[in-house]
Amino acid sequence: MREIELRRLSIDNLHKRRMTLKKTLAAFTGLIVLMFAVSIVMVTRQGFSIITLLPVFCLPLLLLVKKNFENVDNELRSRIDKPINNR
Repeated sequence: MREIELRRLSIDNLHKRRMTLKKTLAAFTGLIVLMFAVSIVMVTRQGFSIITLLPVFCLPLLLLVKKNFENVDNELRSRIDKPINNR
């Protein structure tokens, strides 16, 4: 995946990217929590299987989205000196 230089984006584009990443982060977090819950139920009912480890394998993707969100947020904060509202 090609990384876009955040310094070259306008403030409006950064706000759009921040909101997209915020929604993506919330969705991934919800899905991984749901996957952990289903894994616990599966272990208690059927025993251990490789599918039980699926939430653990998805954690790096969640961390990547979180890091990208923080990078965009930091770039926005560096451009404006006030706190960012949910725009």
